[in-house]
Amino acid sequence: MTTRTLALASTALLAVLLGGCGDNATTADDEPAEDSMSSTSPVPGADTPAARAAVTALASKLGLGEDEVVVRRVEAVTWSDGSLGCAEKGMAYTQALVDGHRVVLEASGETYELHDGGGREPFHCEDPTE
Repeated sequence: MTTRTLALASTALLAVLLGGCGDNATTADDEPAEDSMSSTSPVPGADTPAARAAVTALASKLGLGEDEVVVRRVEAVTWSDGSLGCAEKGMAYTQALVDGHRVVLEASGETYELHDGGGREPFHCEDPTE
């Protein structure tokens, strides 16, 4: 087994083991409890650095407190190019795979998708292309 394969397997196992921890586990489709309207929503990955950074970015963009942003979904992705899944017409992007994250958040009754990767901070992708 290569070092990379072992690292990926270890990370996956840790994610599975930690995903079951918590007092009131719920999925993104469950109705949030009144006190769960925060960046620590009980969905898998909600307490990762990527999710916390996305919450901070969106709260700042919208002028809200971080406790007013709910994490709905967090997923590690490998973007197909430097657009990080948010390509714009007329723009050129590096043609290389980029590891990153897709974080779906909810604030003020609206849903927002934030992307990151390749050292770029999370940004709101209004029209995802992947």
